[in-house]
Amino acid sequence: MTDSIIPELPAEVLERVFSVGRPDRVFAKPLLDAADRLRCQLVCKAWRYALDPERWPLGELQLEAQHAAAVPPAALWMQHMRPAVRELDIRLDVPVGYLEDGETPITSDSPAVQAVHDVLLALQPVGALHALSLTARFPVLERFLPDLGRFTGLRRLTLSDGGFLQLWHIADVAGNVLGPSLLRHLPPQLERLTITSLRAVRLEPLQGSEAEQLDPATTGGGGTPHLLQQVVKLEFEGCRDVVVDMPLPRLEVLSIMFSRRYSLAGARLWLPQLTRLELWDSARTASLRGSAMPALAQLSCDSRRRANDSFAALQQLTHLDLELSEESPQSGSALVAGVALTLRSLTVTAPRRHFDEAACGEACAQVAASATQLTHLEVDGWACLQRLPSWPHLQELRLLHVTPYGITPQQLALLVAPPSLRHVAFSRCPVPAFRALEDERLEELCRALPNCLVEAV
Repeated sequence: MTDSIIPELPAEVLERVFSVGRPDRVFAKPLLDAADRLRCQLVCKAWRYALDPERWPLGELQLEAQHAAAVPPAALWMQHMRPAVRELDIRLDVPVGYLEDGETPITSDSPAVQAVHDVLLALQPVGALHALSLTARFPVLERFLPDLGRFTGLRRLTLSDGGFLQLWHIADVAGNVLGPSLLRHLPPQLERLTITSLRAVRLEPLQGSEAEQLDPATTGGGGTPHLLQQVVKLEFEGCRDVVVDMPLPRLEVLSIMFSRRYSLAGARLWLPQLTRLELWDSARTASLRGSAMPALAQLSCDSRRRANDSFAALQQLTHLDLELSEESPQSGSALVAGVALTLRSLTVTAPRRHFDEAACGEACAQVAASATQLTHLEVDGWACLQRLPSWPHLQELRLLHVTPYGITPQQLALLVAPPSLRHVAFSRCPVPAFRALEDERLEELCRALPNCLVEAV
């Protein structure tokens, strides 16, 4: 470096050099990722000063190891630089079948885990870390969780057991249960929690001595110890068993995907601020208590779902996204009828691989027929056109899997009739060769429906 003029450049100029973006209009990012930046800080004092985290905070960093001895280089650099990190992604696992000869799987006492754990404990200031993602076998997660409460700025946390993906279909797998004894270590200010691929998750109140050890800052109303009192969004994906049986006073969004069993029906469950509930591809065994969710406005689920006390308890439900089940396409009728008085927006789809096109459209239209107060309807097929008088207030209609070119004069006459209709959307033809004909037909439909916005999406 003695023959270079780079060390003589002012720090402000070096900052501009290091922050040059890639020539990509969509994914414009700094030229240096976090690992490169840490490496550059070791070059000389001038570069270290220009890249000082206090002058230019480190936004994102990933620490990844794929076998027991693979200590991430970035972990070694961080031991020297000690930068403040806003978002940290830790990945300490690889499926056993992908290990090279001589490599050993990562365990909780592996050198790689020890190095990354030391880095996590050394992060300063503790309030700088805003988001953390941990992907590792469950015993490794157990090692990290007790130390997360120290991060006073942590708002988003993702926990994932990558190893459990191989065991998801096994009937009984010991361990891998995330319960109150581990959850009590999470920082009380946490706002978003995502849990992926764990065998079981049990969100329940602390009991006995563990409840006495809980920080008073996490205490719920009446002095009763509760966890996750500031969580606004809670997501479960690929967790085989999910139980939520505790008050979550600030929770607004709850999502459960790809689970075998879940329970949202416990006596202690109380979600007064929950406005959106998503239950996708879940579950063989499920229980739900609608009265515990008095503010629920948006529900996404398949038609197999049942509520222990009837969906009629959801007095604020205005948006329903419903997928008809393969076993019984008409099974969603009772659900829609139970919330018909408050429902204003409805999406009904069916697994078309199991029904012919006409049967699919008819099933969707029949399920939607009882929701007479709708202003927005999104539905598979064109069969709903014959039932348009069932929705006298309908303003927006989206026809899935129906192209403008496929609308017949008889179907167009049905679209012209409703006086309240203001927006009609068709599906765009997937074949580029037909786009010109489709555009011509779309212009004809626009002229035939002068009071509507007509488009293909």
